[in-house]
Amino acid sequence: FDYNLIDKIDKLVLEAGIAFIENGFNISKTSNNIYLHRNTLIYRLEKIKDILGMDIRNFNEACSYYLINKNI
Repeated sequence: FDYNLIDKIDKLVLEAGIAFIENGFNISKTSNNIYLHRNTLIYRLEKIKDILGMDIRNFNEACSYYLINKNI
């Protein structure tokens, strides 16, 4: 994994990804908990996918994403 890619993503986008995972991959629950419109959350998840190449809707990729971002 190229850790330099993380620097290209806004911190709020990274935090939205973490919140999505911590809320059990539930878009509605996550958007309510972080006070973000659901479409904005979906956009941020797509941004993570585009920049990092990780689809965090997939459990295995979500685990990697979570561990990488919790250690930074």
